[in-house]
Amino acid sequence: MRNIQMAVFSIPASFLATMIQDGSKISEHGFMYGWDIVVWTTAFWYAVGGLSVAVCLKYADNIAKNFATSVAIILATLGSIQFFGFKPSLFFTLGATLVILSIFLYSSSTQILRFFGIYSIHSNKLNKKGKIPPEKGCPA
Repeated sequence: MRNIQMAVFSIPASFLATMIQDGSKISEHGFMYGWDIVVWTTAFWYAVGGLSVAVCLKYADNIAKNFATSVAIILATLGSIQFFGFKPSLFFTLGATLVILSIFLYSSSTQILRFFGIYSIHSNKLNKKGKIPPEKGCPA
């Protein structure tokens, strides 16, 4: 719903800016003038990327989306190394290593905490059964 609310204001503003800047070209050649296969492919992949972010945020969380974005950057860089001869810097290599390590730690955080005897981040609120008691007014 929030996206629709933002679109209500952004679409007219974008349309007005487009007509002011390129109105004569649009009236002469049409709105899709200059759209070739490269532009259509780019627009398609941007749409797929936007929808995949929406699905990721719906079924996961913001941290998972950030991890997915980071992994995509790393994979794109590996492709650039293979196909274009890109040479990553030391800082990129360190950053990529930290991203991979953080994904491992995030996905196995429960097991790591249990290994150290921590069963909850709120361990000071644990009852004898190892569960967090419900707050007053909250359903159990």
